[in-house]
Amino acid sequence: MAKPVKKAARRWRPETPPTWEDFKAGGGRRARWRRYWLRDTRDGIVDYIMHYGLRLAPLELCSSVGDALGRTVGMRNYELPVNRFRAVLSAIRPDWSPDEVEAKVKEGFGNFGRLMTEFSVLDRIYPKGRVTVHGLEHLEAVKGEPLILLGLHLGNFEVLGPTHIAHGVNIMGVYEPPDSRFRHALAITARERFGGKVFPAGVDGTRPMMKWLREGNAVQIFADEFIHGGVRGPSLGRGVRFDGNIAFAVRMARKTGAQILLTHAKRLKGCRFEVHYIPVESVLSDESLEEAVTRIDLIASRRIFALPEQWYMGHEVRNAEPIAKGRHRIIGDA
Repeated sequence: MAKPVKKAARRWRPETPPTWEDFKAGGGRRARWRRYWLRDTRDGIVDYIMHYGLRLAPLELCSSVGDALGRTVGMRNYELPVNRFRAVLSAIRPDWSPDEVEAKVKEGFGNFGRLMTEFSVLDRIYPKGRVTVHGLEHLEAVKGEPLILLGLHLGNFEVLGPTHIAHGVNIMGVYEPPDSRFRHALAITARERFGGKVFPAGVDGTRPMMKWLREGNAVQIFADEFIHGGVRGPSLGRGVRFDGNIAFAVRMARKTGAQILLTHAKRLKGCRFEVHYIPVESVLSDESLEEAVTRIDLIASRRIFALPEQWYMGHEVRNAEPIAKGRHRIIGDA
């Protein structure tokens, strides 16, 4: 019997700039030269103008610009993600009428647009009193100990980092850079403004992360990651996966003695949010990995079911039918 092919470990490396020799070679090498030096540079200039221009705007205006862009440009130019998001909302909430689903789709893409423009002013949102924290006692109870904050892409999930730091958590996140070198630079700059620090995604970040945790610090990992063409978790009733970030967090906790808190943001009105810290029973017990992951997966899935229109990863779900068929596993008697 043939041995299964082991997938290569994920590693991020900055793209090597193409040279004039690549341009002269023609074909795909010339196309990459044009993309890197012409298209990416043009788009990067636009990104920089937008980013720094929005920093001059009041918070609500900055957020409202994103809402308008998401509901118009976003929905008009991204038909496939819109259809995927619509299917996910219909699967999670079959009680919504078609008109209600459509209204929630528009609200969702407005939220997606808002979080993009709010990134320009991320360092000002918490200091301006735009975040209300729920479950802070759970965070205070484990502060100073190894801690994994297992996040969800709800509301504007970017406000989680500034909120953790504002409450004295020495935290680093896991970050996979965008393809654009310009957006990568903007992302690092935006996080540095509020003291955000990151590990590289993939195998290069695992050992430093374990050392950081063992020293009594915190890391943030998102449960609903997109990898290898799909959203592995939470299950949302599709069947629990044991190769995603929830399982990774449980394994990491057991190796470092870390506690786990689930965390997410909820958009209220405009540029105002709630940040929630949700306790999960310690995974440092005799229960199996499968039992621990299944337990946390259910809590996370129910949080998404409560706010499906604010779930950013909804537009990445390729097939919503398994959610519709398995939703009874999540709603139960909740």
